[in-house]
Amino acid sequence: MQQALDSMAEATWRDDHILDAFAELERLEADPSRAGEAASNLGAIRADLESRHELLRSIRRRYRAFIIDEAQDNSPLQWRLLSRLWGERRVDEGEPSAPDTPWQPTVCYVGDVKQSIYAFRQAEVTGFLEFARQLMTVNDHELESVSELTRKPALRKDSHSRDPRNAHALSIATASEHMEQGGRDLVPWIPFDATDRELPAPSGPEVENRRRGLISLQVNYRTSGGLLRAMNEWWEDVFAHRHRLFPNGDFYATPQMLFACPDKHDSHGAIEWICPLSTGGDSNPSTDLTEPLDPFGAGKPDSLERQALLIARRVGSLIEGSPVRVRSADGKWHQVDAEAPVPPSDIMILLPTRPNLRDIVIRHLHDHGIPAQADREGGLLDRPAAHAIEGLLQLVARPRSRHHAAWVARSVLIGMDDAELQDYIGGAQRGEDLLTRLVGHCSSEPQRTLVERWRQLSAAGRLIDLLDETIDRSDLLTAYPDSVSRQDVEQIIEVIRSLAAEAGGDAMVLADRIRDLRERSPGALEAITIPPGDAVRVMTIHSAKGLEAKVVVLADIFSNRQTNMRNEDNSRLIVTPELFAGNPKPWSSEPSPHSALWSHVRVLHQARKDAEARRLLYVGATRAEEKLILVGSSRGTEWVEGEGLRVPWTYDKKNPQLGQMWIESLRQGSLRRTEGASPWLDVDDEDNSVIRTRGERTFDPARMYSNASIGAKRPSLACWCSTTRTASGSLRGRRC
Repeated sequence: MQQALDSMAEATWRDDHILDAFAELERLEADPSRAGEAASNLGAIRADLESRHELLRSIRRRYRAFIIDEAQDNSPLQWRLLSRLWGERRVDEGEPSAPDTPWQPTVCYVGDVKQSIYAFRQAEVTGFLEFARQLMTVNDHELESVSELTRKPALRKDSHSRDPRNAHALSIATASEHMEQGGRDLVPWIPFDATDRELPAPSGPEVENRRRGLISLQVNYRTSGGLLRAMNEWWEDVFAHRHRLFPNGDFYATPQMLFACPDKHDSHGAIEWICPLSTGGDSNPSTDLTEPLDPFGAGKPDSLERQALLIARRVGSLIEGSPVRVRSADGKWHQVDAEAPVPPSDIMILLPTRPNLRDIVIRHLHDHGIPAQADREGGLLDRPAAHAIEGLLQLVARPRSRHHAAWVARSVLIGMDDAELQDYIGGAQRGEDLLTRLVGHCSSEPQRTLVERWRQLSAAGRLIDLLDETIDRSDLLTAYPDSVSRQDVEQIIEVIRSLAAEAGGDAMVLADRIRDLRERSPGALEAITIPPGDAVRVMTIHSAKGLEAKVVVLADIFSNRQTNMRNEDNSRLIVTPELFAGNPKPWSSEPSPHSALWSHVRVLHQARKDAEARRLLYVGATRAEEKLILVGSSRGTEWVEGEGLRVPWTYDKKNPQLGQMWIESLRQGSLRRTEGASPWLDVDDEDNSVIRTRGERTFDPARMYSNASIGAKRPSLACWCSTTRTASGSLRGRRC
C-alpha cells in the first residue's frame, strides 16, 4: 500500500495512486495472512485512508476557481501541491454530476517566462510551460466532451471568446462606451482573430493558441514607447535560439514583441550608459589617513567604487535637473539642454547582488546628500551603531573581559588608538575590573563623566537607563548621524528592553541572549528602517520584480556575479528540481576524482544559469518607465584622445556577463537593420553575424548621441565615460 501511495503519476491532479492503494487494501482484506502483523489493523487503515480521501475531495469542493498570479515563479513542489486541488471533488446527493474533465475547477494562471528569476529557490520555467501545454489539452477535451459548454445558450465557441460582462440580455452602458472604438468592448462574443487597433493581426498559431486557452499579452502599460521599441530589439538577440547550449531545452525564454499602451506610444524615453574607465593605478595613494581617497585618483582602480561614485553624481544631477555636456572624440564639448528635475522617489538603483556593492552605493549617495532606501539593511547587530551598543552591553555584563573592554575602547564611544589601547589593556592586572579602569584612561572630562556614570548605573542594575544616557551623551550619533543609524540604535534598545521585560534585568542574562541571537540566528534580528518619504530606492533585481520607476539604474552589468559557478564549485554540490550531483574530494593532496555525473549536471546547471541571467537582464531593464541607465565597463576600458572610448571586447559563450549580452544585442540589431554606420559594428561586421569573442570597440560619444543605432527613432542614448570635479563640485563628463 505504501508503494502505491508513493507512486503518484505525472498527472498529479489524479487520484490513481489512492485508488491503487484501495485495491491493494481489498486484496489484503481478502487474504489477511499477507498483511502480517498489520492484519488486525486493516479496518483502522481503511477508515483512515477513506477519511483522508474524503477530506481531500471536500477541500476541493470548497474552491471552484483558481487564479494564480506570477505563475512562472512556482517551484515544481508548488505546482504539485496546487494541482492536487484540481482533481475530482465531492458531489453530494441531489447535485449535478461532476463534469467529464481532468480539472474540475476553473484554472487561470498568469505569468511571463521571461521574468522567471528565482531558480535559487527551485522556481523553474519548465513547470509553467508544462502546465500551459496541459491546460490547452484540458480545454480541447472539455470542448469535445462536455456538452453543457456548447448547448444553447453556448458558454464556449470554437471561433469566439465569451465576454461574461456583456453576455446578459440586459446590460447598462454609457454613451461614451458605445462611441469608443465603435462599441467593440460591449459585444458578448469576441473573435479569436480580433486585435486592438494599434496591434498587428494575430498569426495563425496565435489564433490557435487563443482558441485552446493560451492568451499572449502584448501591451506594456509601464514603459515609454520609444524606450520599449529600443528594448524589443535587444530581446531579439538576448533570447535568440543561437544562444541555447541545449537547443531542445525547456528552460529557455523566447523573445516577444511588446507594444506600448496608447497613452505612452509616442513618448520618447532615454537610455544611458555609465562606463567608468579602468585606467590609473600608476601611483600609490596618500598615506595620510585624514585625506579622503578619490576613486579616480591615485591607487589601484576599484571598479565598484568608481561605479558607485558615478551613480551618485548622475543621480544628483537628475535630482537637481542640472545640464550636461557631450565631449566628442576630437575634444570638443557640446551643450545638452537640462532635463526636468526628477524626485528621488522616482529613481531606483538595481544591483545584481547585495554583497560589496550595496554598501558602497549607499555610502556614496549619502556623501552626496542624497536620501537612499535599501530593500534590506542586513542584520541589526552587524550595523555599526548597534554593534557599538552591543559591545557596551557585553562589557557591563562582564567588566573583567579584555575582549569586551577592547570592543568598547576601539568603538566610537571611546575612540582609543593602538597606543592608548595597549596602555589600557596591557597595563591591567589579571581579573581587574576594566570598566572601572576605563575611567582613568578617558581622553576628556565629558567622556570620563560618561564612563563614571556607566559604573554607577551598572552597579544599580539600571541597564536601560545606562544605554539611554549613552545615546544622549556620547558621540555615537555624531559618528553615525544618518537616519538609518538612529533607527538602528532605537531598534537595538527596544530589543534589549523587550528581553529585559521577558527575562529580567540581569545584564549577564541579556548579554548572553543578544550574543546567542548574533551567533546562532544571524537573520533573527533584521534591521528595519523607515526611509524618508522621498528617497532613492536601492535593491537587487530580484527584489524589484513587480516594481517600477521613472528612472532605473542597472549597476555592475559587466561583472560575472550572476553567471559564475563559484558557489557550486566551492560547495561541490549542485541541487536542482530534477538533478542532484556532488563532486567530493576525499584526499586533499590529490585532485578530485573524475565524475561523469558531475560533469553532466554541471553543464546543464551552467546552461540554466545562463538562461536565467538573460531573464534577469530583461527584468531589470523593463522596470524603467522613462529612462534606463546601465552602469559598468569591461576591464581595461580607456579614453583615447582623437578616438574616444576604447572598450576591450570579450564574450564568454558559456557564462556571458549581462553587459556582454547587451552590447552583443546592439551589434546584432544593427546587423539586422543593415546600419553600416552603427558604432556597435566593427569594420568587417557587415556580413558576419557570428558572435565575436575577442576584439575592441571604439565609441565616439558625440557620434553616438546624434545616431545611437539602437533600433528606435525617438529615445536618446547617453554614455558617461568619466567624471572630473570642478571648483564648485558640479558634475562634468562625457555624454553621448
